[in-house]
Amino acid sequence: MKLRARIKRALGRALVGVLPGEVLSSYRGPVIASGVVSLDAGITNAGLVVSDGQLVSIFKNSSYHFCEELGQQACAAHSHPNRPVQVVLYRAALDSSYEPTEIGLLSITLDGSAVDVQSSVFADARLLEFRTAILVFVSHKGNTNSSWIYFGALSGRKLDLKKISYDSAVPPQKNWVPFICDDRVFLEYSLAPHTVLELDVDSGRAVESASTHWEVPTRESLFLRGGAPAMKLKTGLYLGIGHSTSKRKPPDYRTFFYVFEGKPPFRVLRATRPLKLLTRSHRIQFVCGAILDEPGDELVLSYGVCDCDNFISRFRLSQVLGRMKDV
Repeated sequence: MKLRARIKRALGRALVGVLPGEVLSSYRGPVIASGVVSLDAGITNAGLVVSDGQLVSIFKNSSYHFCEELGQQACAAHSHPNRPVQVVLYRAALDSSYEPTEIGLLSITLDGSAVDVQSSVFADARLLEFRTAILVFVSHKGNTNSSWIYFGALSGRKLDLKKISYDSAVPPQKNWVPFICDDRVFLEYSLAPHTVLELDVDSGRAVESASTHWEVPTRESLFLRGGAPAMKLKTGLYLGIGHSTSKRKPPDYRTFFYVFEGKPPFRVLRATRPLKLLTRSHRIQFVCGAILDEPGDELVLSYGVCDCDNFISRFRLSQVLGRMKDV
C-alpha cells in the first residue's frame, strides 16, 4: 500500500504544470554569510515592495524548516518535537540584482509596547505601499489554535503593530492578503469564496465588503489560501496570487494566479490551475511578494521554498495570463 501511494503521488506530481522563468537571487547564502541572523535555519517567506525606488523586504528566520529537502544542512530542525518554534523577522534592502543587503533585525512594538522579538512568532510578512507608508501584515502564530493577523506601518527597522478586529472570524486565522483600491485598504479574507474585507487603518477594524463564489479550474481537492498582495493591471482588473495545498500528507504547495474585478464585489473572472514555479522538485513554494512591470511583460515573485530558502524569480506576465481560464 505504501509503495502504491508513493507511485500515485509521483504520477500526480508529474502531471502538475510548471511555469517557466528565471531565478534572480536566493536569500539563504548571503543572509547566513552576513552573520546577522540568530538561526542557521529557515530564511524564507519574504514579503517585497518597491518604495521610493527601493526594494524593501521582510523575511523570517525560523527554526521550523525542511532544509533537508533542498539538500541543505541547518540547525534547529522541525524534527525536534519538544523544541519550541522560534521565528524572528528581519528587514533587508535588495540591490539591483535582487540580492539582500543592509540586513537588520526588526524591532516590533504592539500597540506601542515593546515585544520580545526572539519569542514573538510573527511571520509571513506581506508588504503594501499605502499613501506615504509601507504597511506590513503578519500572522502571529502563538499556538496552532490562536493564530491571528496584525498590521502596522514600517519605519526603518521599526514596526508598530495592532491586531485586526473582524467580528465574523475566530482563530486560527492566517494568510489574509491586502490590496489597495480607490485609496482604501482591502483584505482578501478568503479566496474561494472570494470574501473581501475593508480595513479601517486607523482603528484596525475590518468589515465585509463583498463575497462571491467561484471554483479554481482543477479536479483536485485542494485547500486555497492567500499569497501575495494583488496588483492592478492597466485594464483596471487586479492580478491575484494564491497558494494551494494538497489534503494528503505531507502537503504539496503550488501557486495559482487569478484576475478579479477592480471594484466591489471583486468577482474572480479568470484563473490558472495550481502550478509549480520553475520546477516540480520543490514540495513547498509559498509566494509572499510580487512586483509587476506590465510594460516590460515581467512579473517578479518572492517566494519561500521548503521553509528553508527564499527565491526571487522573474516570469513573463503574458505567460501567466495566457494560462488562465474563465471561471
